[in-house]
Amino acid sequence: TVTNPPPPPSGSTVALGLSASNTGVVGGQNSGVCSSTLRELSGAITINDSWLDSQNGGSRTLENFNVSGNVVVAADNVTLRCGRVSGNANYTIENRSNGLKLEWIEAYQGSDGKTILGGNYTAYRCNVHGGEDSIHVNTGAVTITECYVHDQNYIGGDPHPDAIQATS
Repeated sequence: TVTNPPPPPSGSTVALGLSASNTGVVGGQNSGVCSSTLRELSGAITINDSWLDSQNGGSRTLENFNVSGNVVVAADNVTLRCGRVSGNANYTIENRSNGLKLEWIEAYQGSDGKTILGGNYTAYRCNVHGGEDSIHVNTGAVTITECYVHDQNYIGGDPHPDAIQATS
């Protein structure tokens, strides 16, 4: 059973005024950075060199997308920009590469997994929510800037959700 905590007290504020309206793909659309049209992708996707060549014209930047499934990044120096990823497996976005950039991404985890898992990436203006751990850093070299991390899932008899958990 998933239950979430009550909202913050009336009058409370969030650092930098971050919200779903100024982060993630919606924030990018509102600010003119992202397109209002998103490319629909479904199912689990592994972004490796072969996928980039066949599905993204060889470009290492995937922009303006909506993925209904989980994403594994297995190619170095990839940028995911202006997109949404909704997953329900153990992770929504898993990084197995170096030099990943997440910019204006909304990542949602519908179960008790990790919303973003891995290390060696930067995240800028992302909206990260759901999962037991929204961001789970299991290797080093992670930079998180101006991201809205919120609404972790409280699951089971002894829930222990973390907005950001670093085990390395």
